[in-house]
Amino acid sequence: MSERVHRRRRPENPRKPYHIRIGEPEIVYSKQLGPVIKRWVDNYLAERPSLGRPEFLPDGSAAFAGENNYCGPYEVLSFRTKIGPRRLAAIVSQEIDRVSLSQADAILLAIDEQFRLGNEITVHKNPRWSLDHYFKYMREQGRI
Repeated sequence: MSERVHRRRRPENPRKPYHIRIGEPEIVYSKQLGPVIKRWVDNYLAERPSLGRPEFLPDGSAAFAGENNYCGPYEVLSFRTKIGPRRLAAIVSQEIDRVSLSQADAILLAIDEQFRLGNEITVHKNPRWSLDHYFKYMREQGRI
């Protein structure tokens, strides 16, 4: 009887690779990335002063400019980066502490500020990664 049960036992699932379980190895802090995005949002709104402001029609009634085709700064950035507008707003307001390097790079590329990465915006090791995993990743990438 025990042989039969033993043969039926499913093999254990192998552990997932380290990079799937604990996120990306390198991150950017939102306290550095948020102000850069906020500056872009402010410039976007300054270039479009009629967005969200009422316009008075000849009959005296008010209608909002671009009422049917309004696309705010977070929606535009979301379309360019494939990152949700809520997450972008959370990065700007610093509700999220850390942002993965790939998302930070996509955002900076979309707003044409990629030169700030590594200068004004520093890249850090993900604190969820152990040093062993991080060094293994860096060796695989040929960076050490």
